[in-house]
Amino acid sequence: MKKRRFGLQAEVMVSIVLLMGAALLFSGFLILKIAETQIIRQRVSGATLALETTAKVLAPQLSKLAPESQSASIPRDSLAYQLPSQLGAAAWQVVGRDLRPLFLEDRLGKLLPYQRELGLARYGHDPVVSVAYTSSFLPLQRQTDAFAVLTVPIAYEGQWVGVIQALFLLDDVALQMEEVRSVAFIYVALYGAVLAVFGIFLLKRNVIRPVQTLMEGTRQVAYGNLSQKLPEDGPREIAELASAFNVMTDALGSSQQKTEAYIRALEKTNMDLQQARGELILSEKMASVGHLAAGMAHEIGNPLGAIIGYLGLLQGDLPPGKPLEAVSRSLEEAERINRLVRDLLDYAAPARNQAERFDPSEVVREAAEILQHQGGWGNRTLAVDIPAGLPEVFLPRHKLLQVFVNLLLNARDATSVEGEIRITGGDSSDSVWMAVSDNGSGMPADVVANIFDPFFTTKTTGKGRGLGLSVSHRIIDEAGGRIDVTSEPGRGTTFTVWLKKQG
Repeated sequence: MKKRRFGLQAEVMVSIVLLMGAALLFSGFLILKIAETQIIRQRVSGATLALETTAKVLAPQLSKLAPESQSASIPRDSLAYQLPSQLGAAAWQVVGRDLRPLFLEDRLGKLLPYQRELGLARYGHDPVVSVAYTSSFLPLQRQTDAFAVLTVPIAYEGQWVGVIQALFLLDDVALQMEEVRSVAFIYVALYGAVLAVFGIFLLKRNVIRPVQTLMEGTRQVAYGNLSQKLPEDGPREIAELASAFNVMTDALGSSQQKTEAYIRALEKTNMDLQQARGELILSEKMASVGHLAAGMAHEIGNPLGAIIGYLGLLQGDLPPGKPLEAVSRSLEEAERINRLVRDLLDYAAPARNQAERFDPSEVVREAAEILQHQGGWGNRTLAVDIPAGLPEVFLPRHKLLQVFVNLLLNARDATSVEGEIRITGGDSSDSVWMAVSDNGSGMPADVVANIFDPFFTTKTTGKGRGLGLSVSHRIIDEAGGRIDVTSEPGRGTTFTVWLKKQG
């Protein structure tokens, strides 16, 4: 549908002005027409009365004329000739019994078409009135040729003796009505302007402003502001419309809250599913490594032990030189293989029931002291900022020590010789948390997603086997906790261990 050029306010105002103007003009024209008709009727009635009086005055004079002299002219100085002029007639004539003029004064030449009225008055007793007047509705349109022709029978002592006919001009009535119409037009214009001003004021107060307020409220709702409320005042329909709008916004707000709650629930469910999926994949990987480690223990362990034993005997029997150096290097590599096998066995071994209650802050401090005494930290700063007397946790003590040793070693390897490592901790409503943070190189998101996978490492060959974090994750998971990781390339990494409170 095509959008209109003008708004509701302009259209309603124009409609009000046109309707009010039409109503005022119609009522004014009607009143003027009634007034004009009454004026003409009064003028004709007065002229008729005056002409009847003249007829009574002329009757004795006409009755004295002999029948054969009825057609004789009446002197101009006679009362019959002068009286109509004194009554304001513009033309007049008196006819005798044979309907021929006794005298005639018609300089305008307008009485000739009214000969039939003479015959009607001869056989009647009432005056015959003919009015030539055309009404005009335009204020500047002048009335022309306005007059009334009155024909009155003359009777004396019950006998008809003649007829008097006179023409009275009505131009003065037309001039008066022209002035009245001009005044009426001015009055209509002024009164219409006043009514239009008050109408526009009432329209803006009762309709336009509430509609504009409703439009602005609708625009705010479209922008997402469902707290928008409209005042429920004004005319009944406007108040009901505002009330319906407020009910609608309340319903939309309630629906939005429910939708947001559903979305949050779906997001939480999705996160739980993703976490469960990750844990399931990790469990599958760990199970696979466990089976592999168990098989390697039987297949590699015994031959490897024999090789290490023979190399040890050979090392004791050889003199210094290249053969001894080659045997020593071979023994070191065999020992490295043996450590890898032991790590795999520890990874695959089921957890023993050695759990106990203890303060985790003591274990964290112990891990820091062990590593500081071992050396290899250079100028790195290791700050322990963890409160003493944290709530107790329940798991094997040496397992938690192993976890923090792994985390601190990884933090050391990730930082430069001037780096800083900080250990913090605290507790929440149902958990205890301990965090190891460094200002090292950090990790991108794709690396963070795989750091707990077995054998996944970013270290160079020979410096890590990719089992430390995987073993740590398994220990904390078996204790009912979790490990969170936040890292940003170039800014460092933080590992946070969460464990359940005990008592």
